[in-house]
Amino acid sequence: MSKQSSDQRSYSVDEMMEKLKEGEREKRRDEDSELVTRPDGSKVVRIRRRKRRSKQPQKERSVRFRRSGIIFMVLFAVVLVAGSATVLILLARYNSKGYRDELKERVLSASGASVGLTDLTVTPFKVRARSLQFVWPTSGVAKSLKLTGLSAELGLGSLFGADWNGKEATAESGVLLLGPPDGTISHALMEGELPFDFGGYRCPNLEMIYGEQADKPALHLTGAEVTMRPMEGGGVQFLVNGGRARVGGWDELRIDHGLAEWRGGALELVSLRAHVGKNGGEATLRGTKPIRSGTQIQCQVELKNFPLDHMLGSSSGLGRLIGGDIQAPDGTFTADPRFMDSGKLRVEFSGLDGTLKHFQFLKGLSTILGKTFYDSPDLGRVKGVFRQDKDGMRLHEFEFEAKSQLKILGYIDSKPDGELQGTIRVGVPQGLMMRTETQRRYAAFSQPELGYCWINIKLSGTVDHPLDDFLLTLKKGAEKTTESGGNNKLLEENFDRLTR
Repeated sequence: MSKQSSDQRSYSVDEMMEKLKEGEREKRRDEDSELVTRPDGSKVVRIRRRKRRSKQPQKERSVRFRRSGIIFMVLFAVVLVAGSATVLILLARYNSKGYRDELKERVLSASGASVGLTDLTVTPFKVRARSLQFVWPTSGVAKSLKLTGLSAELGLGSLFGADWNGKEATAESGVLLLGPPDGTISHALMEGELPFDFGGYRCPNLEMIYGEQADKPALHLTGAEVTMRPMEGGGVQFLVNGGRARVGGWDELRIDHGLAEWRGGALELVSLRAHVGKNGGEATLRGTKPIRSGTQIQCQVELKNFPLDHMLGSSSGLGRLIGGDIQAPDGTFTADPRFMDSGKLRVEFSGLDGTLKHFQFLKGLSTILGKTFYDSPDLGRVKGVFRQDKDGMRLHEFEFEAKSQLKILGYIDSKPDGELQGTIRVGVPQGLMMRTETQRRYAAFSQPELGYCWINIKLSGTVDHPLDDFLLTLKKGAEKTTESGGNNKLLEENFDRLTR
């Protein structure tokens, strides 16, 4: 091996690091050492002593921090234990029978209603109950209210305050029974305050019944979402969305939305809108006067493209006989809540596409005139004044005109038991009735007036089986013609068919 290769000795990384450390130590020793000559002339190397610090600030801060942390943890544990114990005590109280009884007494003082409450459960952030029922004395409008599936998120201070509070309280379903009061209308709240203070109260499936008989209510609302919210400045706001309603003899209405406000001891119906029929029929009710204790209900009724048979009662009223889509911009409804049968509805209407059916005189006209159009005339212009109260429903100032082939004027009444009454004047084109310019085909009809020949008919029977004296009037006219020596041959030809 050559001398050059032997000088180039290889070192590992660890050896190189050790050499550097030794060099550093040698350097520090040189800096900390001092050459000293003794009195005898000898020389020695003296190493400087380093001063040991008696105080170490960093170590003291660490000790103080550890002590503060321990104190904080102890205090936190004490507060946590005390708070937990307090919450447990409060929860035990809120879930006790004694508190439920206290809650019932507060509700009784505030609303005048006795209370039934089942399966009340209170947690730190939520309250639940299987059912809550209010029963009021019979003297007021409200009779009872039963709510099921109640729940509410509780505010932070609810457990430590006197009242429960939160954003909203909800009930899965409810049934509200209303009826005429024995005396004057009492306020919904009396002297006390309810132990609840939520931002809103909502029931997505409320059934409301107004009437003395639950099976035959004057007003029946089902499947409606009802929300009650406190208003700024006092009062309560009621919002209704969806659902279906039946009012009196009307057919079922689909509720769109409604809004009412209770303030100052008075209830005001702002608006209630409903739809019906396939053509977008719409009915809107607006309160014209706030309802106070002892006052009447007064509402404006507006109908747009509304089915006439719906208003008249298609199942048990005049709607079985008369139809069409009508407009009524300014109807009125009044009622005294103290009496079930006090409601009065007046609607002045007009419309197109009117229809008539099932009247006995229509069949008679079809037979004597030889036109099937008269069996069930349609596409008529219709107008009149509709009234409904405890005595039944009636059409006054009624007019029906279809294709210049038929015109009817008069009034038609239907009693609550379905009895039919009325007097109408029926006109047919003079071209169909006159044999000559002066001779009529049937003596019971008048001479032409404004293009029509007229006959007076009295209605009877029921809405299910309407009757009239059309045939009898024709017969009397024919008898008079015979007595005077006239010719009633045409009547004799058709009479057998009329009496079949």
